[in-house]
Amino acid sequence: MSRLGWVACAAFLLAFSMAGCARRTPVSGVLFVTLDTTRADHVGCYGYASGHTPSVDGLAKDAVRFDQAVSAIPLTLPSHSTMFTGTYPFSHGVRYNGIFKLSGNAITLAKLLRDAGWATGAVPASYPVNATTGLNQGFETYRDLFEERKKEKLSGKEERKAGDVTRLGLEWLRAHRDGKFFLWLHYFDPHYPYEPPFPYSQQFHERPYDGEIAYADAELGKVLDALREMGILDRTLVIVVGDHGEGLYDHGEKMHSNLAYESTIRVPLIVSAPGRERGEVVKEPVSLADLAPTVLDYAGIAIPSRMEGISLRPALTGGRLPRRALYFESLSGSLIYGWSPLEGVRLGKWKLIRGAKPELYALDTDPGEQANVYPSEADIGRDLEERLGEILASAKEAPSSEAAPVPLDPETLERLASLGYVGGAISEERKGGPNPRDMVHLEAEILFGQELMDRGEFVEALESWLRVLKDDPGNRFALLRASNAAGRVGKLDEATRYAEELERRYPEFKFGTMALGDLWVAREDYGRAESTFRAGLARHPDDPALAYKLALAMIAQGRIREAAATLDAALPKAKPEQQPGFQVARALCRSQLGDEVGARDTLRDAIAKGYRDRETLEKEPLLAPLRAVPGFQEELDKIKPAKP
Repeated sequence: MSRLGWVACAAFLLAFSMAGCARRTPVSGVLFVTLDTTRADHVGCYGYASGHTPSVDGLAKDAVRFDQAVSAIPLTLPSHSTMFTGTYPFSHGVRYNGIFKLSGNAITLAKLLRDAGWATGAVPASYPVNATTGLNQGFETYRDLFEERKKEKLSGKEERKAGDVTRLGLEWLRAHRDGKFFLWLHYFDPHYPYEPPFPYSQQFHERPYDGEIAYADAELGKVLDALREMGILDRTLVIVVGDHGEGLYDHGEKMHSNLAYESTIRVPLIVSAPGRERGEVVKEPVSLADLAPTVLDYAGIAIPSRMEGISLRPALTGGRLPRRALYFESLSGSLIYGWSPLEGVRLGKWKLIRGAKPELYALDTDPGEQANVYPSEADIGRDLEERLGEILASAKEAPSSEAAPVPLDPETLERLASLGYVGGAISEERKGGPNPRDMVHLEAEILFGQELMDRGEFVEALESWLRVLKDDPGNRFALLRASNAAGRVGKLDEATRYAEELERRYPEFKFGTMALGDLWVAREDYGRAESTFRAGLARHPDDPALAYKLALAMIAQGRIREAAATLDAALPKAKPEQQPGFQVARALCRSQLGDEVGARDTLRDAIAKGYRDRETLEKEPLLAPLRAVPGFQEELDKIKPAKP
């Protein structure tokens, strides 16, 4: 055990011996409120005089305010996964928005409460926590905006405003207030883009981020008032917490996810438990992984042994918390750009960030993390590195992570990018790469380049990506987007060079493989296209999109039977939205093999399952044999022409 470790062990035993004597007050309601992208130092009760958060501040007066609450990861979905499973990201496996999905086997807070007879409801407000992420597990009611309005094909920027979150939450609460209830309300408003409604837009016109927090705070106040009016506040455990913070250009980071400084890791956490008579401030650092065990403790439900957090009940009942090494990470730079991963621990006043270059900060005297004292405090640094090593070693010995990688489609990528998240998974074993702190100045240029791509300004976008690549030649995302932009303006040789470099540096990145293969198709070099897609399929044997592209390359070379066999083998693995395209390709193969009846039947099946690309059916040269099939026009007429 490390020199600092035995202190934590002794404190743990003391804390729980005291907790055993604490008065137990029955709880039959839990209100769990997450304030997305909310920094602790932008909330009034945390010392921020320029803000306006009377609801949170008022709650804190009679509750426990945790001064040093540590988010395990500065991203929305992974952080909520930590809060609702009581485990760190390396255990639940969700390391980025959109790329991963919480497994159906995950043990979640909502599942445990539901199984114990509690009513469970949730009002999520944004795309990163939509129902397909797996975060809905255990919730009997999950008001997913994107599911409720799926016919509208909402952009990723669409969000449920705080007023609507409050309205829907109170509707659910009034219907379930007489029994045991667990209600999660998600206020996404402080997340980028900062667009507070009137009058907050006027009051905070120079500080719109603070205006969004003020708006969310006002809506929270309505919920707390309703609890009082219903007479159920005195039996309700109330938790108000930020999932992560926001860079606001501290350490050069505009938003969040790439660095692991206090601006994005330290969050507000207020817990109001029945039976408290006065407010209190807890200085000992705590993790958001502690929230699920805390709720279970108050609900009288056994805390699963696999949960890595602990109950905060001792601090809420006059006791002390153990001093522990609290894990946090930021792998975004590694997963997306090819930068070094960041992992760290917080222990008391000390904070270690381990990346390409280790950083150590004494937060009691340097809360802004300006002075890296690792060289002068080598013993402390080594102790913390040992603790970090122990945590990660225990993770490797545990069962495999519960998360499942999510096959990303263009629509998902576009929605994530609109919120400042860029997607696509690479091997977690990849180490090395530039230090994220040295590269975070490129964040604004990357976001600008993405905006240009979204607007179809590909010439300007290519110039933007080249500026990124000048400083960071191995930037995975910039190489992909530079290839995309160059291809869109007809610079196929240049686009191919970027794609080949991407494939050389990141062979495991299937989107790079697809980009290179598509470029060989555009250049009518179908042999190279086939080789590229085949190599990608060897690395990702269960990926239907690669199989589909491989089949098309074989069709273009006249190898119809091989293509048909490839499509038939991959079709069962395809998602429902991919299957109509597969069926069109299968219909083409059957038409070329002389099976006109089978071709028409397969085309009919594709259209029945949702194929709507009439223009491709009418004009794509590769589909000419299909257009010659008797009855083709009748099937085509089932698709309404696109509106001009």
